[in-house]
Amino acid sequence: MIGFLVSAACAYGIFRVLRRSRWRGWRGVGWGSPKRALYRYLDTTAGQEKELSPVLDELLSAGGDARDDARQARRDIAAALRGERVDEAALARAFASLEQKLQHLREAASLGVTRAHEILEPDQRRRLASAIEHGPRGRCDHGRWSAA
Repeated sequence: MIGFLVSAACAYGIFRVLRRSRWRGWRGVGWGSPKRALYRYLDTTAGQEKELSPVLDELLSAGGDARDDARQARRDIAAALRGERVDEAALARAFASLEQKLQHLREAASLGVTRAHEILEPDQRRRLASAIEHGPRGRCDHGRWSAA
């Protein structure tokens, strides 16, 4: 159970870091896409980017699917609550679908963390861990993540 919680927290952190719609660098200079910003921050090589790209795409896709399913589950739960009686079948369907998407997100995050650990150098892993720990809004050092 603790492994699931740690994986889910890692997935959420990675997803939040990569999902930012607009990243800003030093003095407001735009960094482009979230993946490009992450690659610049980690100072990856072209080979590393080529290996990381499909993993990040899968993680972003799984995170987007989970987010969309969570919105639908919220609507389904609200609809079940509005009726004269609670529709237990609708609640069960909403939660089952949500659990399935979260399982997929957890698997994508576990694979992503494993692949990133294999691909990145120790200093790059330290920077990525700091970015995940602090999230996209937890940056310092003039708009960049702290590497400390």
